[in-house]
Amino acid sequence: MSKFLFSFMNKISLQSGDVYTLQDKETGKWFAFQIVQIGEENAVYIDLDYWNERIPEERDLGKMSYLRLNHHFYDNKISQCWAPFKLFPSHAKRVGNMVIKPFEECHTYGGWPNGLQQKLTEKWDKHPKDQVLAFKEVRTKWKETTIVAGKEVGKALYELSDDILGAVSDFSELDSLPGLGCIITTKDYPQLIPYLERRYLIRELRWGNCKRQELDLSRTHLEEIEINGENIERIVLPPDVITLTLRGKMSPNLRIHSPHDGCCMVLRMELQDDFLPDVGLNRLTNLRLTCIRDFHLKCIPLRFPGLRWLGLAGKPGYIRGLAEISKLRELETLTMDDLFGFTADDFPRPEDLPELRHLWLESIPAEAGKAIKQLYKRKVPDVHVTKSRSVEWMDANLLLT
Repeated sequence: MSKFLFSFMNKISLQSGDVYTLQDKETGKWFAFQIVQIGEENAVYIDLDYWNERIPEERDLGKMSYLRLNHHFYDNKISQCWAPFKLFPSHAKRVGNMVIKPFEECHTYGGWPNGLQQKLTEKWDKHPKDQVLAFKEVRTKWKETTIVAGKEVGKALYELSDDILGAVSDFSELDSLPGLGCIITTKDYPQLIPYLERRYLIRELRWGNCKRQELDLSRTHLEEIEINGENIERIVLPPDVITLTLRGKMSPNLRIHSPHDGCCMVLRMELQDDFLPDVGLNRLTNLRLTCIRDFHLKCIPLRFPGLRWLGLAGKPGYIRGLAEISKLRELETLTMDDLFGFTADDFPRPEDLPELRHLWLESIPAEAGKAIKQLYKRKVPDVHVTKSRSVEWMDANLLLT
């Protein structure tokens, strides 16, 4: 089958060879992808190497090639994926059709592209060449070892924790580990942040029991940051951060500073006593709250009006003010898990969430879940309501708070 016509809210015709383009909301740059195979319910797309401030035109097709991934652990791999027809981005613009070049069979399933691979490729290409070459080379030497702080460790070591960090007198000794990508610590080393600033390929930091009041990571190259520290009042993030996770008790004075004010970033917060500090980040697009016991949503639209993803998870717990979600007019994904204390009447209507594409509800009151599923099933392309809980189950498993 070379062509598939499907309809959900709009009729869209996908044809093998078609090239589409979308705009990245953070950078404003345009990226492109090609439809190369069509199945019964899914299509295979391949990312193209277009990444530009100018929207591509048909005359640009001759200059486009498949995007080859070489960042991090990739080795010249084509960026391709099976994606469902029903979730095809309705705002994608067709550029034209071009000949499909040879490609390998696709075994990856997921969503439609969002420009992340082009963005990561651009960033990778700007890293110091010596660090990139050393990182790639050491991935082929899994069995080789070196001595760090008097201990024999693998040269390709990716994660480093306090057993080595605490024994190193000079962090430059860690340069013998070019494959290093993640630091895990519960202590404070004066050399740590300066070291992260010059090691471009260390992308993860997990810092438990952080005692600092101010944490300036702005000159590091971190993408994934996890922090636990109730004394922290100021966190300054690096420009390339993708996810910030905050665990444990948080200071009421906590403020988070980001070059993009949270745009295209995920903020995960593990609530203690249902307390959510006003951290700033008024352009935040992705918020995940966990460990909810009894929480009211009234502050969410006020602080984060541009959310496109909202995830709520109980311990289990109770959620209040669900109607407030209706104020999030750009919301595309809503997930709820192990949350109770509401009925279908409390839930926002489909017409209140015009951009909603994904509604995933798990472990919620059975009566509410049944009504919500019926209400949304023909109006939102991706609806999943699972593990609906009976009154008897809730009586037996929920602790009153």
